[in-house]
Amino acid sequence: MRKEFADSYPLVFNPERTDLVINHHVKTGIAAEAVFKEVQSLYNQVGMFESEFYQKHGFKIHFNDQALNEVISMALEGDESATAVCERISADYDYGFRLIADRSGRSQFIIPREAVVDHQKYLDELIRESYRYPLKPGELKKER
Repeated sequence: MRKEFADSYPLVFNPERTDLVINHHVKTGIAAEAVFKEVQSLYNQVGMFESEFYQKHGFKIHFNDQALNEVISMALEGDESATAVCERISADYDYGFRLIADRSGRSQFIIPREAVVDHQKYLDELIRESYRYPLKPGELKKER
């Protein structure tokens, strides 16, 4: 069954995500096929969240594989949707990303695992980093 899902959905079921399925199956006793289907659904929810975040806030975000695995793991452990996990961790992203965009013009963000595990620390560091380097002379006029 593992190979069947991995072959049918190679982008969804990389080795780490397949391990998540197996670990959750062993831990909970839920049928492996049901866990595979749940992980596929959670994976799709994250993709939908990324699209909806762009439509709502104007920033393109993409969870990297490690972040995606963490979201799925949190959703499985908390018996909640991936959408709920994403909404919780991204509550301040719009404000933070807007500060960064105003400073740098940046409108796309790759979300790493650290942003899922400790989203406030990630956002604080990202904002701090955007203010660490002075703007070029021509950019100062744009800022005002």
